Amino acid sequence: MEPKPIQNFQIRWNEPLGPKECPYMRRYVLNLKWFSIRLHIWYRSDDKRYMHNHAFSFWGVVLKGAYTDVSESLYEGDAYEIRTPMRPYHVDANHTHFVGWPEPGTTTLLLCGPKVQNWGFKVNGKIMRPLRFFSRYGHPDCSEE
Repeated sequence: MEPKPIQNFQIRWNEPLGPKECPYMRRYVLNLKWFSIRLHIWYRSDDKRYMHNHAFSFWGVVLKGAYTDVSESLYEGDAYEIRTPMRPYHVDANHTHFVGWPEPGTTTLLLCGPKVQNWGFKVNGKIMRPLRFFSRYGHPDCSEE
């Protein structure tokens, strides 16, 4: 199934992600036809119950704060990398991970490539689209870090 193309131009401003009463981050997005620029301000971890992939590959840099990128290891168990300010990194669209334990106010800047796939959560070895995932499992409790 082909992913839907990104609109030629779109701006999303101060968009909260997660439960309304306790979003885990706010994002600012400038979508252009072939790439997007995103600024994320993190308050807490995203959903840690299952790892997720992305619709696109991207280059990122932490501008302020730090967080832990927890991912599936190619060998065994979980792998992690601590992302700290001004150290650019690349994330492939197929990289499954979650963002863990950000310092409150951690700010990241992303330069994202074109959409290459639909994104979702990896549940029992298969990617589950977000709407279906949250309909089935709900959002994590606001008390989770």
